[in-house]
Amino acid sequence: MPFSEKRKKRSERGSFIAENAAITVAIWIGFVIPFINLSTVGLRYSILMRAVHDGAHTASGCTSFSSGSGTRAVMDYAPQQVLTSLAQTPGVNVLSDNVTIITTPFATNVPVLNTANKPLPSTVTIDTTANVYTIQLTVNATVAPLMQAAASGIIPAIPGLTSPMNVTVGSQEISENPSGLVN
Repeated sequence: MPFSEKRKKRSERGSFIAENAAITVAIWIGFVIPFINLSTVGLRYSILMRAVHDGAHTASGCTSFSSGSGTRAVMDYAPQQVLTSLAQTPGVNVLSDNVTIITTPFATNVPVLNTANKPLPSTVTIDTTANVYTIQLTVNATVAPLMQAAASGIIPAIPGLTSPMNVTVGSQEISENPSGLVN
């Protein structure tokens, strides 16, 4: 008689506990870590944007443009302000910066860009009744994710997710001392 009895079917109630570890690891690798990396890149990018804005704001109050003039020069203070603002932020690497003077006549409202990192030519007469003079600071930088991965056959190099991302950030402020922008 014992052989003729049907065997009881096993319950599947505890199988989730056994498979839970593998599912948790897959969720962390597939979703949580990439979200952490993307949010870190976004945070670092916003800090870079704020640093560039601070640099342009500092440049707008400078009394001269060229370095070595003995006064507060745009070319000295704008890049230095960006680097000071980013000093405590790991993962942001400034590659280059450009400072451009933009003259916008009131009559045409068409901006005229000067050569990057150069003061206005000495032939230019500053006329604040006919023009607005602004300083534009543009910074090229790399912003790195929190956890980087080397590119392999399985994991590709994805800027901003597994490798640093190249970004360009710019900010523009009206010059408070336009007479100092001339060479």
